[in-house]
Amino acid sequence: MPTKLKISNYKSYRNVNDIGHVAKFSLNGTNNTGVILQYVKHSTCFNNEKPIIRKFTECWIVNNDKIEHNGKDYFLIPTSYYTTSGTVSLTAEAWFVKGNINTILNDLKMDDNQINSSPVSGMLLSEKGKVPLKYRRKSGVKRVWCVSWSKHRSKKAFDFDQVVHWREK
Repeated sequence: MPTKLKISNYKSYRNVNDIGHVAKFSLNGTNNTGVILQYVKHSTCFNNEKPIIRKFTECWIVNNDKIEHNGKDYFLIPTSYYTTSGTVSLTAEAWFVKGNINTILNDLKMDDNQINSSPVSGMLLSEKGKVPLKYRRKSGVKRVWCVSWSKHRSKKAFDFDQVVHWREK
């Protein structure tokens, strides 16, 4: 039976610097070693200005069923955005690739040199654009996350006006 990637429901998340949501990846079966890859289209727009669009692939290492970073995927925006109104939207498609971790990371040039990495992928290894066809999969998890906010008086009071999130089962 092929390994199936799953994602939990979203939970609200907030720390001193960020606000958003978190979900957790899981895999069925045992002896899963490889990577979870996620292609992201990320758009940020302030005050109805031209959006900043980023497209990148990020990666979680899976070693003997243990998913790096506890399998957590954070969709966040900085609380410093409270000074203006705006929107962030993203579409994320994730899938599992079984295999030798080092071979996959070398082929994908995800060697953590951060020369071509995405500034919004946080702690995860990432590269701009899509991975080669041999590492793409049709099955996996697809999610959409969109948030909007109005200008706030303080960072502490900052919150979203509207949140829309959706995931395929």
